[in-house]
Amino acid sequence: MKQLEITPKETDLVGIEIPTSDLHSCWHRCSEISNYLAAYVASEYENPDRALNITTVVVNELLEYLFDSTAKNCSVFISLCKEDSELIIRCKSRIIQNSIEHLLKNIDEEFKNIDNFWSLKYDNHNQLRFAFLVYDYECQFQVSKEENIDQFICRLNI
Repeated sequence: MKQLEITPKETDLVGIEIPTSDLHSCWHRCSEISNYLAAYVASEYENPDRALNITTVVVNELLEYLFDSTAKNCSVFISLCKEDSELIIRCKSRIIQNSIEHLLKNIDEEFKNIDNFWSLKYDNHNQLRFAFLVYDYECQFQVSKEENIDQFICRLNI
């Protein structure tokens, strides 16, 4: 597995480290943070309204996954940068359940040759979350694990 470097970079438009203990009790903050991050980067795109809408949804889904799956005594790092028309979201955390690698593998296996994944039943809401990101928003993920730290990059065209 290729090692990813998920630390603040000069190319980041915006980045934030958030203690998960703060957000486990206040889920509405996921949407507040995603709205802020999306508004911050949207002006960088040719169609800022479209960028705002897409970025808000994708970042919110990623944050909810991270806070649902990360130990409560840890923090989550997320940053956004733009390369041409592509948005790159970098995340780092200590995932204790529902590893992204496992969720993505199961999505690929379950959804080959399926036209409408919304008609299927899911046991795991995070699996549905990633199916939504992969199939509706065409997000592409790179995943890495170092000791107990999960890192991933989400790429999507806006």
